[in-house]
Amino acid sequence: VNNAGTTVGDVAGVLDVNVLGPKRVCDSFIPLLDPAGGRIAMTSSSAGPLFVSKCRPERAKELVDPTISWDHIQAWIDDATALDMAKAKGAEYPARGCVD
Repeated sequence: VNNAGTTVGDVAGVLDVNVLGPKRVCDSFIPLLDPAGGRIAMTSSSAGPLFVSKCRPERAKELVDPTISWDHIQAWIDDATALDMAKAKGAEYPARGCVD
């Protein structure tokens, strides 16, 4: 069972736990599963869907797209982290669909 999550900390830390953490668990355990019936059970809170509901429509559509690539997700994480860091420093950063 894969279950971890946080809403505490900076954007980079939250995304590391909530997005990249489950990916690391899956990447590590999938090769160890029995091909005949092994499973990973993912559990989550309502925080993910709540976040997506607050995104701009084009970003929300992107985040629920089952064909999205990990490269695209990583680019979004990098963008969200840069936006958070810029805001923390009082600088301007062009938001591209992140929750402002």
